Amino acid sequence: MSTANAPSEHPPTLPGMAIYDTGNPGTHSANAHELPNYLSNGRRGTASRPSGRSEPKEFDTKVEKKGRAIVTMTLVSEAAYSRTRPTFFEGTPVKGRVRLSLDQPDTIHSVVISVQGRFMTGINPEEQLTFIEISRTLWTQSDGAPKNARASDISYSQGGGKFTGKLKGEYIWPFSIDLPKEVMLPSGIGSNKVEAFPPPQTFNERKTLASINYEIYVRVARGRWKADHRMMSQFGYIPLTRPPPFPPLRLLAYQEGRALIDPTIDLEGWHSSRPARVHGTLFKDRVATILCTLFIAKPLSYTRGSLIPLCLRLEGDDPQALDILSSPKSILVRLRRHVRYQFPGKTGASEDTIEDSSPALWWPRVAGTEEISPTSEHMRYVNGELHLKVDLKPSSAMSHFRVEYSVVLFPFEAPEFEHSTEQAQPPGEAIIEQAVQIVTSFAPGPRPVKSAPGYDLSMQVHTAKPISAKNALV
Repeated sequence: MSTANAPSEHPPTLPGMAIYDTGNPGTHSANAHELPNYLSNGRRGTASRPSGRSEPKEFDTKVEKKGRAIVTMTLVSEAAYSRTRPTFFEGTPVKGRVRLSLDQPDTIHSVVISVQGRFMTGINPEEQLTFIEISRTLWTQSDGAPKNARASDISYSQGGGKFTGKLKGEYIWPFSIDLPKEVMLPSGIGSNKVEAFPPPQTFNERKTLASINYEIYVRVARGRWKADHRMMSQFGYIPLTRPPPFPPLRLLAYQEGRALIDPTIDLEGWHSSRPARVHGTLFKDRVATILCTLFIAKPLSYTRGSLIPLCLRLEGDDPQALDILSSPKSILVRLRRHVRYQFPGKTGASEDTIEDSSPALWWPRVAGTEEISPTSEHMRYVNGELHLKVDLKPSSAMSHFRVEYSVVLFPFEAPEFEHSTEQAQPPGEAIIEQAVQIVTSFAPGPRPVKSAPGYDLSMQVHTAKPISAKNALV
């Protein structure tokens, strides 16, 4: 009989690690806000792992009889990101071994291992889409006797080397299976167009019906009238994605430990939203109109566990309204995640779940340094930063399943200012929304760091090491 533990979704994060995943441990038996400072006074590819290879960790799944393991499948992955279940990142083979332990002679026809990647919205076959399916025969009778088979148990069929005896004792078959970097799937339900998609990260969340699962199966085929030994274990998969290089002035600021330069000066370093007009009533007695522009640091691709630098510009003819809406307590910006998926076998049936992050941190700009542009009584700048959780699922796009992110400016939250009825936003609606990507690895070079007025930026400069097969940042 087989048993296995259910996976968990909260892995450890080591210093310098952006890639992680979780799962379930060990032996399975088949039976404080820091204020950052930007306007202060003042793509897909090979990714890298932490320097120094972590120790391997083994995870066992067993078929047992009377408390004794008959078949044991062992998966071997790096301990750094495999706290509770084996986890493999893109470009790393799924490795392990199968052990067969027989006290009594038994007829074994073959030992086969297979790996599946599946998108699921239910337990029925029509609610599932298999996008990876790889099978390997570790041993079959046609291969002849296993290396450590006992001579007394070996016999061969006439005219060939096929093994027809029984096995007894211990037998071990190692395996190593490479997962594809791309899978070919229809571009959508009912579509005849086939496209290449990168396999997404393992995805299992209670609030979302859809899931992405990676599983490995072992089947030990036995003699006539005997039940085969079967087992299954789940493992985690992490794609390796990284952002493009920083624009020159942003790169220089990180290298020198300085604040980022004003978006009105460093035009290449910031993405500027289309200005949005906000109409409302101040103190219930006068109308005010404010023009809002949200700046987001380029490139619009960010490593989970890091941060998104922000800047908000407010323009208007009412200085008091500008002061109220530029207060850090009035500004609400969040990272929004959309999980969009279609139900296999149901044309037109789809779901879209939305989840918003904790709000960004904001702080007033202090004028008087060369890094910022002049201000006036009709304009306000506010610095901001969104801190990204290390356990964010990366952006992904597959025919039936997508994880997408955007930075959203919501209506201002100021008791002195009431948004006009004509412009009142339904709950959760955005004033400004900009699509961004979340990736799993840092680009080479300095990394974004948190900073604040009086915070020593020079002590926070971290540089990613050059990429290599054995020195990759996760």
